[in-house]
Amino acid sequence: MENSTLKTITTNILNEKDFLNLGKDFAKPLPQEISLESVKLFVSTMVPQMYSCMINHDFRSLLNSFSQEAVEALKFLSAHYVGNEPNLVEVNLVGLTPDQANKDFMELRIHLTVHAADSDGSPVILQQFWDVSGNHSFEGALSQCPNCGAPVEAGTIVCKYCHSDLRSESTATIFVSRVQSY
Repeated sequence: MENSTLKTITTNILNEKDFLNLGKDFAKPLPQEISLESVKLFVSTMVPQMYSCMINHDFRSLLNSFSQEAVEALKFLSAHYVGNEPNLVEVNLVGLTPDQANKDFMELRIHLTVHAADSDGSPVILQQFWDVSGNHSFEGALSQCPNCGAPVEAGTIVCKYCHSDLRSESTATIFVSRVQSY
């Protein structure tokens, strides 16, 4: 089986310590698949893919990981985007919002500052909010990469060893329900 590979970029979560305190004031929890590591891996993979979709105006590959509403927001943004692919993303954990698809859980709101360059090399910064939830249509996780055989953690969408795209084998456990740009 031949898998495509996904590009990843450096992703820094700037306020990791705040993650532990996020859910303390809420009776409803975050879905268990949302951890610091899974959010970091998800963002490091999906931001380059999102930019590729915006540059090429083809958003089909995002539909496993982004809601239709989020994809529509990205389509609108792509009409105004002038940058190249990103080279760094900084994430701030903002807080929790009610999960619209599953009232028993909360969604994690994250703020992304994406660093890229325009065609002449000048810096371009895009800022977005993403509401991230557990993917409620998740059917199961792989235990190993079908391409290289390496162990795969639950929620992984790209093999950290061979960079194979695992979404065709297993639906991602993290899902972007809403995107807001400014």
